Parts: sequence; C-alpha cells; structure tokens
Amino acid sequence: MQRIRRKRYPRGWVIWISWISITYLLFVALIWLLIARFGDRWWPATVLMFGPRWMWGLPLIALVPWALLARRWRALVALGVALLLVLVPIMGWRWNWQGDEAAPYDLRVITFNIGNSYRGDEVRVAVPELRRLFDISRADLLFLQECSFDQESLFAYFPDMQLHSSGGSCVVSRYRISNVAQRDRDDVQALGGSGMIDRFEFEAPRGVISVVNLHLETVRGGMERVVARSFYAAAAMDSNASVRRIESAVAVNWAARARVPLLVVGDFNMPVESAIYRRYWAVLGNAFDSCGEGYGYTKFERRYGIRIDHVLFDRHWSCVKAIVDPSVGGDHRPLIVDLRLRR
Repeated sequence: MQRIRRKRYPRGWVIWISWISITYLLFVALIWLLIARFGDRWWPATVLMFGPRWMWGLPLIALVPWALLARRWRALVALGVALLLVLVPIMGWRWNWQGDEAAPYDLRVITFNIGNSYRGDEVRVAVPELRRLFDISRADLLFLQECSFDQESLFAYFPDMQLHSSGGSCVVSRYRISNVAQRDRDDVQALGGSGMIDRFEFEAPRGVISVVNLHLETVRGGMERVVARSFYAAAAMDSNASVRRIESAVAVNWAARARVPLLVVGDFNMPVESAIYRRYWAVLGNAFDSCGEGYGYTKFERRYGIRIDHVLFDRHWSCVKAIVDPSVGGDHRPLIVDLRLRR
C-alpha cells in the first residue's frame, strides 16, 4: 500500500502566521488603549472612539483560516485573545452580573432622542408610537430629546399624564411635576454647544425625586471635517472637544443643585470611554454598565452603532435592569431602565 504523504507548507509561510498573529494582537491592544484612555483627549483617538469598532476584527477572517491550515496553535490563541478584545472592551459588550431581571423596582424611566420628529414633511417618530412605547413598557417617566412636539400634540395622546414640552425637551410622567428648572442656554449656544439642560422634580410614591434631562453637543461637525479630509480637521475636532468639555462641566454643576435622589438622563453624545465622560460623569452610576447586557447601542449610523444615550444615578439608587428597545423608528433607540431607591 502506498503511503499517503501529508502536504507540507513552506516553513517561512508557517512561521509568518505566528508573527503576524502576535503583531495583530498587539495592534488590537493598542486600539483598545487609544479608545479607552485617549478618546476626547487626542483627536485621532476620538475618531477611533466614535467610528465603527467592529472593523478591527476584520483581519480575523483571513488570519484564523491561515493559522488553522498551518496548525499554529499559539497563533490561534493570540487570535482568540484579539477576538475577545474586539468583542468585549473595544465594541463594549456588557454582562448583567446582578442576574435577577424580575426583581422589584421603584421607578421605570425611558430616555429617547427622537431625532427631530418632523424633518420636512416626514414624521420620523410619531406621538402614537410614543404612547405605544410608554404603555407597553409600563414606564413611569419618559424623557425625550430633540422633541418638536408641543404640549397640545402630546396631550392628544397622553391626556391622563403630566406633560412638559419646551425647547426640544419633552417629558411624560405618571407623577405630578412639582418643579421645573430650565437653564438658560445662551452662553453654551454662543460657544457652539447645545445647552439643553433641564431639571425636573417629581412627586413619586416614595418621595420627591429629581431628574435632569439633557442633550449635549455632538461630535458630528468635527467628524465630518475628518471624513472630508479637511486641512482644518484637527482644529475642528479639538474645538469641538473643548465645547463639549465646557458643556459637561456646566451640566454637572446644574445637576448638583438637586437636594433629593438624582437621575441624569438623555443624549450625552459621548460613550463611556470618553475622557470628558470619565472626568464629569463617572462619579454617577451608569445604568447599562451596571445592569444591562449586550452592546446596548442607542445610536445607529449606516454601518455601526454606538452607546451615547445614558441613564445615570446617584448613591440613592440601585439599578435593576436596563434594555434598549429596537421597536421604534429613528436613528436612536429608547433606553429603558428599572431603578430601586435605597432609602
């Protein structure tokens, strides 16, 4: 019987996959470092932070079959670690370590940027859809950003609820709204920011609570300069980061005036890796980080998603569950959070 000879690959071809796999692993680790530590501190890292993160896993499509054919198990281990880095810290996967999603809660809140409900003659998110979301989710509070509906339009579908609508900020509440403090936006808008920072107090069953509904400035203008390869892209990104830094400082000071259990909700226009977020907002608990599961992307571009809408809470609260509802239209998704008062 003729002996079957196993196909041998050139030794250099086999060795190269090992070096390439290790180099790729180090490259992915560098991407993670840039996003996690330098986003909103150095403009190229900011571009990485707001860009499509899944793309850093694309080389695996070629490298894994190559390593399998070459039978280089160490290379496969390196590629496996790289895959974990892409899926978890870079793309932002979260686990719900608390586990019990059926646990009792005191408050269910929704934050949702409805993205300019009216755009020309097109209605992107209609009030009936909001009522359906409110009823199906059995929410207690609904906070909207970029909301162009006036109070009369909301009242037609929410006649049994407490309502507030002003300057792109809309609130629907099962509880009485006892106080509204809207910060003057002129100073922030003069710098080029958004400036929507509104504080509300509600008479909830377990006492008065305070919620800040905000919509902070977007990075879009700077990113568009980068995509267009403008000579002024770096300056535009740095200027944008400066405005967003000032706006967050103003918003934190406004929120700190609350003397009752506090929530801060809305479109922050920044992910948790942002240096601005870490400096000004990390002192508060992040609902999806605490009790969400999955990627929790709340804003979608054509080819990727990112989590820039948040529900933050102070020491008076603990998080029970956080989910993103994909059923409503628009480029944002509603973030639904269950919270329990500690006191």
